[in-house]
Amino acid sequence: MTARGLVLLVLCLCSGAVHAANDDCMGGAKTDMEKLYCQVVSKGQGAGLPSPTDFKRNDPQVQALLLRRPAGRLGLEVPEGDQPQYGQLADCRLQGERIACPQQRYNLAANQPNSKLESGALGERMERTYSLLKQDKKTLAVKARYHNRLPDDLSLCTVINPDIVVCDNVGTNWVYVSANR
Repeated sequence: MTARGLVLLVLCLCSGAVHAANDDCMGGAKTDMEKLYCQVVSKGQGAGLPSPTDFKRNDPQVQALLLRRPAGRLGLEVPEGDQPQYGQLADCRLQGERIACPQQRYNLAANQPNSKLESGALGERMERTYSLLKQDKKTLAVKARYHNRLPDDLSLCTVINPDIVVCDNVGTNWVYVSANR
């Protein structure tokens, strides 16, 4: 067999394995968010996403945040999940470094050195990444802010839980924390 024949054989076998893996993903997808995850992965944009099992363990809001960028690069829209009552920002106003809602106020959180972060607040699967970042931050200075830009409007924001709102314009993430926290 020629070298070209071997290369074609390997490519065919690999594409078959990838196709089978994508079929397995779609076959196991139960929600629209899981189906979108499979689409994103099958189109080669899933490099930064967790494994399918880990993805399914996240609630729909976190799944939407994980998929927003890679799906956007593919021109795919992330489905709107049912948000709990605290997920509504319709009655809120973005006021620069503050988000004002009728029942709650959120203030923009500054970057913090790891010594001030609570590791218990991070998920178990994030612990490994956190440890690596912690090692890096020991030697790197942490600025409270790296620029003065702020989100343009609340359409870029998602309520993670009653105490945290995250805004994302693809280039920057902003974390707003409840003033009552």
